[in-house]
Formats: sequence, C-alpha cells, structure tokens
Amino acid sequence: MQLSLEQAEAVGALQDALAESSEVRDLLDAVVHHADAYVPAGVDVAVTVHRSGRDPQSASSGPAAAACVATELASYAGPSVASVEAGHRVVVVDVAAERRWPDWRAAAAAAGYRTAAVVTRTVRDGCAVTFTVLSTLHESWDADALVRTELYVQEVARTVGICLLWADRAELAADLRSALAGRAVIDQAVGVIMAENRCSAEDALAVLESASHHRNVDAREVAAALIENVTGVAPAAPAGFVARAAAPPPGRRRPRG
Repeated sequence: MQLSLEQAEAVGALQDALAESSEVRDLLDAVVHHADAYVPAGVDVAVTVHRSGRDPQSASSGPAAAACVATELASYAGPSVASVEAGHRVVVVDVAAERRWPDWRAAAAAAGYRTAAVVTRTVRDGCAVTFTVLSTLHESWDADALVRTELYVQEVARTVGICLLWADRAELAADLRSALAGRAVIDQAVGVIMAENRCSAEDALAVLESASHHRNVDAREVAAALIENVTGVAPAAPAGFVARAAAPPPGRRRPRG
C-alpha cells in the first residue's frame, strides 16, 4: 500500500513538472529537485537522458554529482553508461575499489562518494534515461530501496517520453518553417535568373544549383546573395503560418458573408 502511495505521489509530481517544463532540460531539473527532497543528507542524485546521435542531457542535485556525470560522459565510461549498455541497474559497492572506470572513480572519490547505484529505463528506441544515486555514506543498496528507485525511474521515463514527443513536434515544425522559407528564397532567385537570362524555370534552377555546387554553398545562401546583389535588398521573408478556422460541426453550415 505504501509503495502505491509513493508511486501516486511521484506521478503527480512528475505531471506537474511536465506541465511547467518548456524543454527536456527543465524537466530534468524538476526531476532532480523532486528526488533530492527525499534522499538523506550525504546523498546526491543525477538524471541523464541518453539519445542516439545526440549529446546526453543531464541534471544533478549538486556540483559534485555534476562533476562526476561530466567526467563519465566525457570519457563515455562509467556506471550510467554501463547501465544503458547492459539494460539493467549497476551498483558500485565501494568507489575506492572500483577499477572499471578509472576517470569516473577518480572524480567520485575526489567528491567523497563511497557508493553509487544507477537505474536505467528505456524511453523509446534509441533513448534511455538513467537515475544515478551517489552517497558519501556506506549504503547497503538493499533490494527494497532499488525496487523503489526502479519504479520511480519508470515513471520518469514515461514523463521524459512525453516531453521528447513535444520537443520532436516543435523541432519538426521549426524544420518545416525553415524549409518553406528556403524554398521561397530559391523561388525568388529563380524568378530573377529567368528575367535576366530569358530562360525557363528549369534552366534557372539548374543555374542556381550549379552555382551552389561549384561554390560549395547551400543553394538558399546563393539565392539570397543573388537577390540582394540584383535588387539591393535582402530577399523577402515568407508570410507566417496562419491557423485555419475550425470546421463547423456536422449538419451546420457556415453563414454566408
């Protein structure tokens, strides 16, 4: 019963954090802040999102934990990296005796940490979240504590997944806007080339692409430079997106103007 109450509280806190976060880093900061309130003195936490093809994003409850995470990610060798690769939790019973990751061990020992534990959960394909606990105490890391941590990280992974979905959609929208802006500039340049050379749109586009290839410069940049050289002003930006009006309910017609 107590475990269920803890899960419910964690879910509520994470949902609140998600609602207030504008990006992944904000969410990670909120996760660390929430978790740090429940660990005893002498214990620090860090949460890291590992994504294929992207730099990891991390937040820590203090500078010592942040230094350990930075050292691990710089060398890409440490307990959280090992946990992601293995797909299960990693426990460091004695930091001083750890020999697998010398750089990380040196950073952890310098910070006064004596034990550590990492739990990982998959967020989606190519993406995982790790939750690291670093202690200056002699922690036993009993099964009950690890199970509770794993359940919490499971909820964190779900929340991170939603946040990443929002971030991906925002990034896609930005890419689409950028692509449309680039297309508009190229179309303007094609019109200039057609007017100057009395050629077809296909021939004008071929001229533009050839110039881009030979100069090793993006076609949009070549087009912008061409327009500015000919007209004396930078190319006009395309009109922004305008939200479409909602469709009327079935069975009702729009009033005629």
